[in-house]
Amino acid sequence: MFSRGIFNTEAINMSLVLAAADEFIRLANSRGQLLTKMQLQKLLYYAQAWSLVLRRSEVIDDDFQAWKDGPVNPAAWSHFRHVAGRYIPPTDGDHLWLLSPDARRFLAAVWQSYGDKDGHELSELTHREKPWLAARGETPPTDSSTAVIETAAMTEFYADHPRPEPLRQYEEMIRREEDESTAKLDARRAASGGKLIIRRTQPAGA
Repeated sequence: MFSRGIFNTEAINMSLVLAAADEFIRLANSRGQLLTKMQLQKLLYYAQAWSLVLRRSEVIDDDFQAWKDGPVNPAAWSHFRHVAGRYIPPTDGDHLWLLSPDARRFLAAVWQSYGDKDGHELSELTHREKPWLAARGETPPTDSSTAVIETAAMTEFYADHPRPEPLRQYEEMIRREEDESTAKLDARRAASGGKLIIRRTQPAGA
């Protein structure tokens, strides 16, 4: 938890959004592709949705709104809105350092799952799914909306949604790693007579 007055939490959240955006742009560029602004928005949305289910945490600490063309993160939209044309040029990747190795591994699985679809295809996909529909409510299809797509609705829907193959493989991998970590912890506990001994690697307070 960041303390109010010490850290600018809004700037930190914005940086996490841009870190995920930078990674998707980098992944697309590595395949000789450029992302459209709409495509990037939907990739960020699916990253958030699947992270809530598979990683049990947000990969982007910010809201998505139910705009008429599908889910949109306003911070990312504001950042890239001034890019001329449909396509986002390569970025300098200044925010990539904020992503953990697992976050980058996860975002790669999201890209492998959805990166072959253009922005309109991804928009149509979200229009058939409950979280966006529920947030829109009775709002007419052509009307604007800033209704927030609740993370609880995203978690509930995608938990029961078929996993794209790359994300299914990612889920198997992290569950296997969790099982191995638990087994090692149990072995240490058994070896210490039922008490888990935490070994310090440096003096207290260092």
